[in-house]
Order: sequence, then C-alpha cells, then structure tokens
Amino acid sequence: MTKNTILVSSLLSTIGLYLFVMFLGDFAEPVKYWANLSAHLAFYYFLITFAVGPANKIFNDTFTLKLLRHRRYFGLGFAVTHSFHLLALTYFFVVTNESPEMLSIVGGGLGYVVMYMMALTSNSQMIKKLGSKRWKMLYSSGMHYFALIFLVTFTLRFIGESFGPIYGIYVLLLVSVYTARIYIFKHS
Repeated sequence: MTKNTILVSSLLSTIGLYLFVMFLGDFAEPVKYWANLSAHLAFYYFLITFAVGPANKIFNDTFTLKLLRHRRYFGLGFAVTHSFHLLALTYFFVVTNESPEMLSIVGGGLGYVVMYMMALTSNSQMIKKLGSKRWKMLYSSGMHYFALIFLVTFTLRFIGESFGPIYGIYVLLLVSVYTARIYIFKHS
C-alpha cells in the first residue's frame, strides 16, 4: 500500500462508479444512483481516516500502524471521492430541476469548505505555516464535523428508508469509533 495507490484507487473507483451508473438507462435515475453511491464510497474513505487513530491505539498492530502512516492519503482519497459526490449532486439537481434544502446547502457547503481547507493544508509545509496547534484544531474540528454530518444523515436514512440496514451499520460504526475515542481519551 502506497500513497499513490490510495489516491489512484479513489479516483478510479469514482470514475468506474460513474461509468457503471451511467449505463443503467433512464437519465435522472442513474444520476440519483451515482449521487447516492458516491456518498457511500466517500464515507468508506472517511471512516478509515476517522477510525485508524483509535484502532491503532487499541490494537497496536502492524496493519493499523500501516493504515495510520497513510491516513493523510485516505483523507485525500475522501476529498477526491466526496468532490465527485458534489459533482453528482449538482448534476442531479440540474438534470431534475429539483432544489436542495437550505439546510443541506449551508451544512454541506460548510463541510466542503472545511474539507478543501483540510486537503489544501495536508502537507508538511502548510503544517509549519499554520502551526501545529492550529492545524490540529482544523483537522480535529473538520473530522468531527463530517462524522456528525454522516451520523445525522445516516440515522435519518436508517429510520426513514427501505435501504435502512446499511445505514444502521454505518451509524453503529460511527458510534463505535466515538466510543473508542472516548475510551482512549479517558484512559490517556
């Protein structure tokens, strides 16, 4: 596993997802499907990025250490896949002439601003420029903001959609990571 492998996988899987969905037929439905599946793909990259720190502290093995060393690139993979999710959502709203809810625009828009700030500062030079304390505050706040957005979104989907079970698993995973973080914080 290398940083290039992680970044290329995020790009190729997103493009492959787009191509797969676009061959499904009716124009509006594949775009909606692409928007939905791209959110799932972005969540997987986010979850690895968010969970690997606590996982390494708990398990302290070579696998979690290797993931931890590449956490930056999983985060950048999240930025790539989530950018394609934004493209898919925008395309969906243009094609269907629907309008997103104001809460989604404001909450999601802030999330994208934070995500791009995190991606742009995800290198050693920017860490030095910002200072370690400010950089950690940006990343910690950003990660928790995205975790909260995913948690609320997935909880609402778990309760209200027929595809609920996958969202229940996502909620359980996020709650487990938060539980691990609290446990580690209390025992540090």
